[in-house]
This record gives sequence, C-alpha cells and structure tokens, in this order.
Amino acid sequence: MKLSKKIVLGISMLSIFFASNVSADQRIIEADGKYYASVDLDENIYTSREKAKIEAMKNASHQASVYVRSQSKMIDHMIDEDIVEVIAANILNLQGEPDFKMMPSDDGKTIVFKCHVKVLVDDDNISEQLGKNRGELNDMKLHLKEVEDERDRLKKELNKFKEQYANSKSESERQKIREEVKKNDEGFSATQYFETGWQKYKDKKYSEAIENYSRVIELNPKYPWAYNNRGAAYHDIGNLEQALEDFNKAIELNSRNAQAYNNRGNTYAELGNMAQAIADYDKAIELNPKYHEAYYNRGLAYHNQENFDRAVEDYTKAVKINPKYASAYNNRGVAYKKQGDLDKAVKDYTKAVKINPKYAAAYNNRGIAYSDQGNFDQAMKDINKALELNPNLADIYDSRGEVYKAQGNLDQALADFNKALELNPNLADTYNNRGETYELLGNIPQAIADFQKSIELDPKNQDARKNLDRLQNQH
Repeated sequence: MKLSKKIVLGISMLSIFFASNVSADQRIIEADGKYYASVDLDENIYTSREKAKIEAMKNASHQASVYVRSQSKMIDHMIDEDIVEVIAANILNLQGEPDFKMMPSDDGKTIVFKCHVKVLVDDDNISEQLGKNRGELNDMKLHLKEVEDERDRLKKELNKFKEQYANSKSESERQKIREEVKKNDEGFSATQYFETGWQKYKDKKYSEAIENYSRVIELNPKYPWAYNNRGAAYHDIGNLEQALEDFNKAIELNSRNAQAYNNRGNTYAELGNMAQAIADYDKAIELNPKYHEAYYNRGLAYHNQENFDRAVEDYTKAVKINPKYASAYNNRGVAYKKQGDLDKAVKDYTKAVKINPKYAAAYNNRGIAYSDQGNFDQAMKDINKALELNPNLADIYDSRGEVYKAQGNLDQALADFNKALELNPNLADTYNNRGETYELLGNIPQAIADFQKSIELDPKNQDARKNLDRLQNQH
C-alpha cells in the first residue's frame, strides 16, 4: 500500500518568472516606476533603482490582473480579488533588462530613478495558476503579503528618517540619521536576497537558497521568514537538526507563525518524535484553523501511529477546507482500507485521480483495493496505468506481482517482484511476497531465504515470520 509521504512545507514566496517568445495567446505589457532618493541622506543607488523596478512591476501586475479576471470568467472559475492580484504577480515574465534612467530634481535635493519594464503575460501561465488548489493560492497570498509588509515597514521607517533629517539641528544628529538610513537600505537589500532565495529554492538549488537566506539573516537578524525558509531548505537536503534550529528561531521571533510550527512538526516527525510533531501541528491549527496542510500532516502522523480513526478525521478536515487536495483523499483511502472499508477506499482513490489524473500512487492504491475485492481485471487496469505514469516506482511492480500471484500467474508475479527489488532492494514486503511465490513454485530454499531477508529488513513483519516458522517446521 502506497501511503503518500508528501511533506507540505510552508515557505514564503515572491516569484517572478522569465520567458522569451511571443505567440497568439501571449501579450506584452509595459509599465513604469519611479523612486525619489534623497541626496542628503546618501541613499544607496542600487536599492533606489530596485525600488523603482518594484513599482514598475507592481504597475505591470495591476494591468495583468485584467487578463486573469477575463480567463477565470471564461473557464467559470471565480476567485477572490486578492487572489487575482496574487496570480497576476506570479505570471509576469520579464523581457530583457529593465530600462533605468536617473536624473536630479529641479531643486537638486533628490535624484529621480525611473524604471521601464516589458513583461510577457502567457495564457498558459494563467491557466496553470488558476489550476492550483485554493489552499495553495491562499498560501501564496499570505507569502506575498509578508514581503510587501516588510517593504512597507521599511518605507515608513525611511519616511520617518527623512522627516527627522529635515528637522535636525546639528551635523552629528544628521550623521546618526544617515547611519540609520544605511541600515534601512540593508533591510531592503535583505528582501531582495529573500526573493532570490525563494527562486533558488523553487529551482531545487538548496545550497544557493541557504546562502541567500543566510545573507538575509546577516542583514536583518530579526526576519522570521528568512529562518523559516532557510529551515525548509535545510530540511530538503536532509539536515534536519539545522532545520530544527531555524524553525525554533522563526518561532522565537514570531510565536504566531503557524507555518513555522507546521514545518517544525514535519521535522520532528521525520526524526521519529511523533508526539512533538502532533503538538506542533496542534499549535499551527490553533493559530490558523483553516491550515489544511497542518491537518494533513497531523493526519499523517496519526496514520504512522496506526491511529486510523484520528487520521481519517484530519484528512477529512483537510479536504473540507481544500476540496482539491488529492494527497489527502489518497491517504484517507489508505486509512479506510486499513479499517477494512474497501468501498470508501475506492471512492477516495477515485476522487484523488479525478483531481490529479497523473497521480500514480492513487491508481496503484485503487488497483490494490480492487484486487482485494476480487476485481482483478480492474485492478490490473489501474496498476498498469500507474506504471505508465511512473515506470520506476518499485511499489507498483510489487502490487502487480500480487495480482498476478492471486490469479495464479506465478512466473509473471516472480518477474514483477524481481523488478520491484531491482528498483528498491529494501522492500521487506516484496521479499515476503516473492518468498510466497517461490513456495508455490516449489522452491523452498529460496522461499526461506526471502522470508529471512524480509525479517532482516523489518523485524516486525509478522507475515514473513509466520511463513518462515511454518516452512521451517515442515522441513
């Protein structure tokens, strides 16, 4: 049985994609942005240019939102206005380099930085964004807001410094203000490294993501999302202890950060501390009662504890919040099967593949359930579909071998078990299944060897232990 082990890591994001060619379902948007930098305050030229660029991209995003609304109406997929803005920000493909211009104001007290951008908007990108589930889109909204809020805070702080400078009485006072402005510039630079870190994370360049988030922390040690995201990158390279440290720091800086609790819970779960994992998921849900990933992850933790009733409850809450959560339907189907309710299991697997027609594990699981119901033709159809989608998943060959064995096609069953073990030599259940097949074929020594190997890999495998005891007593 393939239980989806997907870990849902909340991670703040602000992404801008890059593209080139233009076709009939694409259009170019042009937009401008400005930033007025104070000469007296020695504002950084690079950050001033980037501030002008950010305004230009925001203006382009507002224009792109028109196309998002139009396409959502065409496919009868109505979404909230704030989600429209989120999608619009994520479909802007910058064309070439921005055009920057710099000129002094008439009074000479400010320098005007102007930025002109050309971005491409692709209908396919819009469709991809609209196809995301509601929970994912809501997460994107929260993540984008986090970066915008930080930049708004820095902007207000800078305006305060400008006012203080205008009212200053001495050069020493003005020098202190200029030093604070420099720190403010560094804070803005931190948001730029933050964006780069997210892009690297999305591209699975985890070491580069960690490098950028570490730079954010150097510039702004009190930025909780930088610790959260660096923790996610450490998590994904398997450095769980460092991930735990970063999630702890993110929580220390912001005790109401539901995502950090969720992420720390995932890390505790992988370290085998299910009690602490569940406590963290509890806290994440307390802070955000609509956090469907936290319900899902808590359900997975209960599932691993074989508390299938609680697992079903949490998976059910997850799909109630996010009706397109295919992994939750798949896992609830696994839990129903463990409870002996094959009809409900089949129904959930069917829902999962309807949401995601490329979900190989769900096809495999439905095939197993059909096999348990004696419907071998439908079982074989589903399992073959799973192999078509993912021909390198060992569990699927094991499943098909089980069906062949149940049908009496022992040679073909043996071939599938061999293939499964070729792909993954650590499958205890597959050694047991192959041992049973060898026994049916009359090869008792090989059957005994396989049962012993199964027990070696999983000392708690009662089926293999019973099979081994039976054969040893007979021979």
